[in-house]
Amino acid sequence: VPIVTNGDAEGDDVTNFYSAECQKKGNNGCNIAEGVGYNGTRGFVVDGTKNPSAANNWDTQFLITLPYALKGGEKFHLYFGYKADEEASAETQVHMAAPAPGTIEGVDGYEGTYIHHSLLGSVKFIKDWKWFDQDVTVPTESDSKGGLQSITFNLSVLRKSINYYFKDIIVAVDESSVPTGISTFKAEKATKAIYNVAGQQIKDLQKGLNIVDGKKVYVK
Repeated sequence: VPIVTNGDAEGDDVTNFYSAECQKKGNNGCNIAEGVGYNGTRGFVVDGTKNPSAANNWDTQFLITLPYALKGGEKFHLYFGYKADEEASAETQVHMAAPAPGTIEGVDGYEGTYIHHSLLGSVKFIKDWKWFDQDVTVPTESDSKGGLQSITFNLSVLRKSINYYFKDIIVAVDESSVPTGISTFKAEKATKAIYNVAGQQIKDLQKGLNIVDGKKVYVK
């Protein structure tokens, strides 16, 4: 079952998403913009132009923050669309929960969220939409600070002022592993036309993201 809210960016809730666009000057939460997603939909934007003199790979970041921590060895499925203004790569890390908007590195404890240097390996961005669709195992090193709660992308690997875009973010876990009190989101059964993410009509639900009756349905 999915455990993050508003991964398609069509609403305004950014509870599970966070961007650190210039840590040393303070963080401003996560931006959703009209028309930046595929086919003119809304999407998440990380504005790398705010940090043109980045000295570290982590000076610009995007975090997917989960509603609870996953322990080392636990598995989850991760799906998301992504692109950038230019070809670039991003490191991925294990973090604790993201800090509150407005925190400043070295002052409000932002840097204390880091746990482990590698989660998904290097993610390659291009100018067109790509789709990440993989099962992921939480590294055992995550338990040193209570477990994985934020999937973090370091976006300053390319020392250039460009924007990065994310869309249709789904983090899914086995329903039996979800703690009591955590909300999950179930897809409705298809009753009408089914489309893939490219807007092409298909006969049956396929693995990954499907558009059914105008709603997004994820099939693992």
